[in-house]
Amino acid sequence: MIPETVRIEGTLRTLDESWRTAAHDKIISIARNIAEGMGGSCEINIEKGYPALYNDPDLTKMAVEYSAQLLGKENVTELEMRMTSEDFAFYSRQFPAVFYRFGITDHEGHFNSRLHTATFNIDEKALYTGMINMAWLALSFLTHKK
Repeated sequence: MIPETVRIEGTLRTLDESWRTAAHDKIISIARNIAEGMGGSCEINIEKGYPALYNDPDLTKMAVEYSAQLLGKENVTELEMRMTSEDFAFYSRQFPAVFYRFGITDHEGHFNSRLHTATFNIDEKALYTGMINMAWLALSFLTHKK
C-alpha cells in the first residue's frame, strides 16, 4: 500500500549563509521535480533557524593574542569548525564578534562528560579562568588600539 502523504523533517546546518540559501533552493527544486515527475505535488516549509556563526578574523586574531598573554600560548588553541547551533550567531551578524570556548576539564580527566548529558559536570575552576579571560579580553580590547 502506498501512503497518500509523506512527511520528511530534518536539520540543515551550513558554515556559509549563501550556501544555505542555495541549498534551500536546491531542496525545493528537487522535491518539486520528484513529486511532479511521479504525478504528485509537495508542500515545502523550510525554517531558517540559527545563522552560521561568523568570527571576525581581525578580532579573533587579537583575542587569541590577548588570551595567550594571560593564559600562556600552550593553553590557547584553535579548534576545528563545527556545525553547532549557537544563538550568539545572531550577534555576529550585527557587529564584529568573537565567539570562543574555554576548557572545562581537569588534567586528571575527572570532568570529561559531554555537554548536554545527564552526567555533565565541570571543573569549577574553569569558570574562574573563563571569567578572568573574558575580563582580560574586555580590558585588552578597550586599552590596546591596533
